[in-house]
Amino acid sequence: MGNGLDIAGELSVHIDAAGGRVRAVRIRSTRPDSPARVFRGRTPGEVAALMGMLFSLCGRAQTACALSAMEQALGLSVPAPVRAAREVLRLSEMLTQTVMRLSLDWPRLLRFEPRADAARACLDAERAFERALFGAVSWKTPGGQPFAPDKAAVLDVAQNIERMTRAYILDALADDLRRAVTDAGLAGLGVSDGDIEDGALKRNWDEPGVAAARAAHGAGLLARLESRLADVEALTQAIADATAHLAAVTHIDAPARDAGEGEATVETARGPLSHFVRIADGRIADYRIAAPTDANFAPDGVVARGLAGLAVTDVEALRRAVELHVLAVDPCVGCAIDVGGL
Repeated sequence: MGNGLDIAGELSVHIDAAGGRVRAVRIRSTRPDSPARVFRGRTPGEVAALMGMLFSLCGRAQTACALSAMEQALGLSVPAPVRAAREVLRLSEMLTQTVMRLSLDWPRLLRFEPRADAARACLDAERAFERALFGAVSWKTPGGQPFAPDKAAVLDVAQNIERMTRAYILDALADDLRRAVTDAGLAGLGVSDGDIEDGALKRNWDEPGVAAARAAHGAGLLARLESRLADVEALTQAIADATAHLAAVTHIDAPARDAGEGEATVETARGPLSHFVRIADGRIADYRIAAPTDANFAPDGVVARGLAGLAVTDVEALRRAVELHVLAVDPCVGCAIDVGGL
């Protein structure tokens, strides 16, 4: 981020292999247990302004979730157009995170040409949405601010990004990815007999492509790839749906109180993100965040379970398989991978 404020932490996965199999998976996290130390004593407005800078992962979703939790605590009634505009930003971020991994990281690991144009298009759309929705008005204000979205421009961006993601990803890259996963013998990588992880796989469990992959190979790498592809289509539709509720807002209610508790959950590319806040005398008294990465990378979570017992041929093949599994489960997190025992 360039400002030294990122408190998202880092993750590392250490693989111990012996006798041709993965024998142990150890996951280390430097993620802080609670952001309360950073937010305590600040005003809700200060927290909302800081949220996107403090977290490099899903900054828009973090901000939207924080706003909802703090608004609940303060008894703020948020106009429907403000909520809709925030939804467009959150959904656009989800789309960017999903498309970036599909167009850059999956091809890199599967050893064919990436599609950087798709990633650029989504990043450009995120910025264009914010300009068309809010102009010079900050959207990071509890309760919102009066604003007049350029609905025609928002619709134009939404239609363009739907066309581009279909052309670049769904109609072009998708088949290459499916073929590469299958040809590499990785379609069943990471199948777990535990609970379905929250996130794309759970969201799209019964989608035709996901169901077919599960039937053929179990809920492994190919099924997770299909779930990400299903997300691309669903997210562009959800953005279009949210634009129907956009309108100018000329009045914002004042907070009903200066103390209270609030909790909110929003969906991210990684899964559901939850914020809990307690406010006293207009300032943050306690703040807690439950991120999907915490569950995904728990010692007995889906990342560790999916790798246990994996057959090992060589270090590079193992490292690539581990990275693909991590990417398929959690497309946002940065993760260092270390292999020992070979």
